[in-house]
Amino acid sequence: MLEELVIRPARVSDLDDLYEMSGIAQTGLTNFPHDEAKLRQFLLQSEHSFAVPEKGKAHFLFVLEHLIEKRVIGVSGIISQIGLTAPAYHYRVEPYRTTSLEIKDFTSYVALHMEAHKNGPTEICTLYLRPEYRRSGVGRFLSLHRFLFMSHNRQFFDDKVIAEMRGLSNKEGLSPFYSAVWEERLKLSFADADRKVLDYPAMVNDMKHKYPIELSLLPHWVRDVVAQPHPKTAPAYGLLSSVGFEYHGRVCALDAGPILEADLSTISVVSSAQKTKDWVIMPDLELDTMRQPCLVLVSNGKCLEYRSGIAAKVGGRIVLTPQLSVQLGVFPGDSLIVSPLYSG
Repeated sequence: MLEELVIRPARVSDLDDLYEMSGIAQTGLTNFPHDEAKLRQFLLQSEHSFAVPEKGKAHFLFVLEHLIEKRVIGVSGIISQIGLTAPAYHYRVEPYRTTSLEIKDFTSYVALHMEAHKNGPTEICTLYLRPEYRRSGVGRFLSLHRFLFMSHNRQFFDDKVIAEMRGLSNKEGLSPFYSAVWEERLKLSFADADRKVLDYPAMVNDMKHKYPIELSLLPHWVRDVVAQPHPKTAPAYGLLSSVGFEYHGRVCALDAGPILEADLSTISVVSSAQKTKDWVIMPDLELDTMRQPCLVLVSNGKCLEYRSGIAAKVGGRIVLTPQLSVQLGVFPGDSLIVSPLYSG
């Protein structure tokens, strides 16, 4: 199956497929709302970003297409720089220690401080794969190809990259942290607040608590979810950690999901990316039967006509299927950008 997949820029014509997928996804994917008008807006912005890319204003959306089924099965995105038109807000999780000389004792506690990203980092976002295609290598490809795109379009991105991971919520989409900290104040359900913050990001700062929130004053079922990823997001957390992302004590404002951070140049996909003309075409290549170290991400190195797929490395040479060669728009003698799909 892996040889039947290609990633390309999203188009407005993909709206029906993406709207259907957004309905399958649960609440908590802020940049992938089940809102046809908002998705159309994102797609128009993305089309413009690929056509006229500009650091700070670009919002790239990519779709994963199954070439045999002629169907969009996944989506992923990159915001080139957050916090330019309006600050992006998060909580900083900070430990404290208080000491009493009279009783000769101390206590430690943790508090949440609201902070703003201004002229902020690049953010990877909008990662979703249809459940029936969640098998070895597919989700990894959908996530990691973004770093290959960034590796050959560095001028459009910040040196720092973040990923806001979805926080814990129940089957009904209710967030314990939001319910305890925000619901009474905003008078909105978590789903409605998650949608509204797209248009009014400053609302979390306008309506925030006046003082830092001491976690020990919250119920244990709220404290325990801070910085914990949703079970469906845990694999993405592990994947990003494996390529160089780390948690540095920041969480999302509404659901307290962890925020991962990395320097772009140290992300393994970026640091391992190479340009090569040493590749060949091989019909009947079955990537699902190959060992993980043999699988590589490949890209045509373009922006507007960007395409990415999975190929193999055999005997030091990159091997593509004829179909992928056509999709990438490359032929023997042309350059490819290549990086391992599995590091280590």
